[in-house]
Amino acid sequence: MNEKKKRKTDRRTLYTRQVIKDAFLSLKKNTDFNSITVSALCKEAEISRGTFYLHYQNTRDVLDEILEDIMPQTRELTAQLSTPPEKGACCLAPFCIFMRENTKYHCIFLDDSLSAYLIQKVLSRYQDTTLQLLAQDSTLSHRQLEDLLCFQFNGCFAVIKKNIRLGQDAWAQTQDCIDRFIQNGLAGI
Repeated sequence: MNEKKKRKTDRRTLYTRQVIKDAFLSLKKNTDFNSITVSALCKEAEISRGTFYLHYQNTRDVLDEILEDIMPQTRELTAQLSTPPEKGACCLAPFCIFMRENTKYHCIFLDDSLSAYLIQKVLSRYQDTTLQLLAQDSTLSHRQLEDLLCFQFNGCFAVIKKNIRLGQDAWAQTQDCIDRFIQNGLAGI
């Protein structure tokens, strides 16, 4: 096993990486992403710059790892996005639920400067599988399916952000409205 691979699984390494990610989230609560420096991150995590660079190349790498940590918790998203309208296709329910319930990550989800990046990361993770599933029940071209998925994800993400602090009953009504819109839209094509 090479040294880098071994370092990733070492308990001390996992602990240090978690300390850095927690420090990043702590800073992110009151700081724009582009203003978070490695120096500030090291100070918040109480580590040296050398320790930081042993684990990450820059702050974007820390953000990417946090997003990778989140992805498995939204694994039902592909199935949700690719459900045919007659079977109750709906909005990004697993992602909606995760975003609403995990206030720890609101500092990332609600940052307008990160929205496009977050959407791109999630779409790149789920797009291929989702498009394959959608293509099975559709006469639309690959590009058209891509565009619809992009439209759906961007729209749902914007509504989630707008209503992230909405009470559960009011959110359920909003989600039901979006679900019906998506179902009828997919049924129409």
